[in-house]
This record gives sequence, structure tokens and C-alpha cells, in this order.
Amino acid sequence: LPTAEVSPPIRARSPWVGFAAGGAALLVVGGGLWWAWLQRAPEVTLGEGPDRTPVVVAPAPTPAPTPVELLETDAGTKTVEVPPVKPPPPPDDGWNEARVARLVDDVYRLNKSSKELTRAAKLVQTCVDAVPDNADCRLAAGLTYERLRAFDKSALHYRAFLQNAPTTDLRRGAVSERLSALPQRKPLEQTPANESDLESSRSAVLLHLTQGRLKEALDAASQCVTRLPREPECHLLQGDVLAKMNQVQESTRSYERFLALAPADHPRRPSVLRKLVELRATAP
Repeated sequence: LPTAEVSPPIRARSPWVGFAAGGAALLVVGGGLWWAWLQRAPEVTLGEGPDRTPVVVAPAPTPAPTPVELLETDAGTKTVEVPPVKPPPPPDDGWNEARVARLVDDVYRLNKSSKELTRAAKLVQTCVDAVPDNADCRLAAGLTYERLRAFDKSALHYRAFLQNAPTTDLRRGAVSERLSALPQRKPLEQTPANESDLESSRSAVLLHLTQGRLKEALDAASQCVTRLPREPECHLLQGDVLAKMNQVQESTRSYERFLALAPADHPRRPSVLRKLVELRATAP
């Protein structure tokens, strides 16, 4: 039989079938190669690489340790933080009012004894040198040098007191009167025997007046009159204190007694006469 009649005819395959099979094969081979490459590639950490410069960070400063103290309690030893101790303040070497007041009180205390006058003068001079414009120092110095018969120094300090003391200071009148009487003081070699008692009374009266203690000032003046009844200045001291206490009649009698005993050339006679006129004008 003819071959063409027995065998079915062979049909040619479509060309697209071959292309599809080849593409699938290529995908399988390429995917395998990519997976194998991924398995062999090394891991790279983010931030690392040859082009990056390492950054060095300085450590933070360590704070100073807080002092601690170990306390023993019933439960055992306990650590307690102790705050730092502040250094003590420097000593105050300034001449404040309290320091000046203490020094002036010491000077007046020393002035009560004639043996301590030199020491009092040295002490009050330190105050004058430190605070030359202080009225209390100047007054204490004037009184001290007056008792030492250093009348030039005494007058200098009395004037400085009047210059620096306020106009309302009640001590200004007594200081002015003592200043006006200074040049007529007798020198030391002509001082009578009772002059030391008189000077002690003067100092005591002035001390109490400067501190506002009128009763004590009157007691000191009265003691002077009792010890030295013929001494005109004792009656003058008593009259001045009584006038400050507004005891007009008693003050007038003391001033009249002073005029009766004082010599005609006594430097205080004019001022006492003026005071008598004023007192009599105000008398009831």
C-alpha cells in the first residue's frame, strides 16, 4: 500500500510553542543563579563602610562625689549624704555703731579714775583715728584730754564734736560752755587740793548728761556741793542740771549761790547772769 495512505500526515508545530518553552527554561536557570548568588553574598551592617569616618564621642565629666557619713542605727549602718560645709564669713573689722558705743563706754569708765586717764586717752585716740567724724568719739576725747590738762587737744575735739553732731543734739549746749571756759583753766602746778574732786564731779555730770541720765547727773552734782560747799563750780553744775530738768526755782538758787562765791572775773559769770534772766522771765 502506498505510504501516504497508511500514515497520517505530519503537521508542522507552531513556532510560538518553541518560544514559550525556551523562555520558561531561561527563567528557571536565571532564578537559580540569582538565589545562589544571594546565599554567597556577605552581610553588610548599616553605617559601616570604607568611606565612613569613625566619630569619637568624649565621655561626660564625672561629677564630684557627694560626701557621705556612716550612721550606726538599730537596723545597721546607714549611709547619709552630708551637704558640703560652707566656709565661715570673714570677721567684721569695721567700726560700726555698736563697736564705737562699747569703746566710748570703756573710756568713760576709765575716766572715773585719775590713774586710768592715760590709758583712756590711748583708747579713745584709736576711735578718733578710725572714725574722725564720729561725734561720740570726739566728745569722749575732749573730756579725756580736758582731765589730762591737755586743753589744746581738748578744744580741738570739742570743736570737732560741734562740727559733726546734729543740731538737735542736746549735748551741744554743755559742750559749747566747756569749750568757752577751756582757755581760762589753771595749769596743773597751780591746781588746788580740791581740784581733783571737782574734776571728778565735772566728768561724772557730763558723762550722765551725754547719756541722758538726768537723775544720776543731779546726784553727782549734789555730791560735789556736799563735798565742796564753797566751790562755786559745784553750784554751777547743780544749777545746769536742774535747769535741764525744768526745776526753775532750784536752778535759780544754785546759780545765785555760784555768783555769790565766784570771783568777779570768773569766765562763767556772764553766761550764768544770762541764764538767771531767762529763768526769772519764765518763773510763775
